[in-house]
Amino acid sequence: MSRYNDAKEYIKYFGENDTSFPHLLAIIVGETVCDSTIDTLGELGLSGISQLSEEELLKFEGITTETFFRIKALNGILNMVPKFDWQSEFKISSKFDVIEYVRDIRYKQDSQLDLLFLNKNNVVIGRQNIVKGTRTLNKDLVHLAFRQAIKRNASKIVVCSNEPAGYAVLKDEDYSLFDYFLSISNLMNVEVLDHIILGKKMCVSIAEEITNKSKGELA
Repeated sequence: MSRYNDAKEYIKYFGENDTSFPHLLAIIVGETVCDSTIDTLGELGLSGISQLSEEELLKFEGITTETFFRIKALNGILNMVPKFDWQSEFKISSKFDVIEYVRDIRYKQDSQLDLLFLNKNNVVIGRQNIVKGTRTLNKDLVHLAFRQAIKRNASKIVVCSNEPAGYAVLKDEDYSLFDYFLSISNLMNVEVLDHIILGKKMCVSIAEEITNKSKGELA
């Protein structure tokens, strides 16, 4: 089933508020746009897409001039909506939701590592910057992260960092950091869902990469 048809089913059964951004985007751009284009645009988020010129958008497979104007019209409508604290009740259902929520760190010139604290229903109940200038944490800062999670009565943590160089590439220390988070999570009864690294041109999920590697080993 295409992402477009998938999206219609999601909205029909779960409602638009519980449908991921890429699926909502699939409805906006139409059924002629391929899934890979929707995934790429989904990683950019609304703020990233709105910064693309017509020429840049038309380079994506399936995007037409008509699609470009649909996106611009949507952006115009959203700008008419009164601003409010939408993040106070933001639910994380996929890596794309995380990317959209912390999109402000994506284009920063310096490295930054933030934590999202979620309740048992995956609703964001807090966010905290842990370190700037690097995405590497020492053990003391990891322990601090869990103390903050317990203080906020959080059930889950998502680690978020940016890659100012552009492309997000996973390094050995990223996997080591995630492994250490997981080892502590088993002791503290606070689940670590993922570490999302946001680059200017692409984003990666460590949990997703680990799953893909496991599938490859079993194949």
